[in-house]
Amino acid sequence: MSGAAEAERRVADAEANLGLALRRLRAVRRDALRRGFDAEKHNPVIAAYRQAASKVLAARLAWASAGGGSETAPAGRPDALPPGATAPIPLRASPRPAAWQAAPLHPASPVRIVRWLRGAVRLLQSTRA
Repeated sequence: MSGAAEAERRVADAEANLGLALRRLRAVRRDALRRGFDAEKHNPVIAAYRQAASKVLAARLAWASAGGGSETAPAGRPDALPPGATAPIPLRASPRPAAWQAAPLHPASPVRIVRWLRGAVRLLQSTRA
C-alpha cells in the first residue's frame, strides 16, 4: 500500500472515530440537560473528543504531506477539490455585520427572565382569582 493510500485510510479512520466521539459528547450533553451536569461523565468525554479531533488534524496533515492532496480527496473530505476544479462561489460574499453577531449573555440574564416569568405568572393568577 502506498504512503498516500495508507494516509488516506488513517484519515478515514480518524474521522470515523471523531464522529463517534462527537455522538458520545452530544449524548452526555443531552443527559446533562435532562438530569443535571456531572463533571465525572462530561470531562472524560470532552477529552476524548479533543483527542479525536487532534488525531484527525494530524492524519490530514500526514495525508497532505504524503502527496494525497494532488490526486483525490480521502473519504470524508468533501472540501478537497479534484484537480482542475474551481472553488464554489460563497453564498454570502461579505461577513455578517458586527450588529448581527450574538452578544454574550450577561450572567444575570437568566435570573431576570425567571423573575419576569414569576411576575407574569403571579399577575395572571391574581387576575383569575
